[in-house]
Amino acid sequence: MNVDQRSLPGALAAAHAVLWAQAVLCGLAWLLPNAGVALWVSVHGVPDDGTAPYLLIPVLFSLPLLLFAVPGLVLAARLPSGRRGVHTGAVVYEALWIALGGAALNGPVRAALGGPFPVRVLLFASMLAAAYVLAVLLAPNGRSRFR
Repeated sequence: MNVDQRSLPGALAAAHAVLWAQAVLCGLAWLLPNAGVALWVSVHGVPDDGTAPYLLIPVLFSLPLLLFAVPGLVLAARLPSGRRGVHTGAVVYEALWIALGGAALNGPVRAALGGPFPVRVLLFASMLAAAYVLAVLLAPNGRSRFR
């Protein structure tokens, strides 16, 4: 594969950067609470007073972020290859991002997943970014790149 096939045109390059940013930020949002728990346990040890299960709360609540970070990183790394399966995977990934974000903002799981107002603002911003990537990938120029 030559260099011209790996370079992405303007809007597709921006969508690629947004996909990288989504995946990296999800990875960091998963890593930070878990690193905090690991640091706390390494300094203070596991408590013996029956509160040890509470250490699993950040781990369990950040697990969905890991489930979005790993496929996002794989798709972002493979997007410049131009294969059709990568295009389909990226479209499904972004559509799932929008659907689950919409459910977290409006559905019956709003209190559990939507969180406080700043979290909802960040979730809405990430849904807008996913909509941009999805629009670029579904545009005729975006589709033709992956044929």
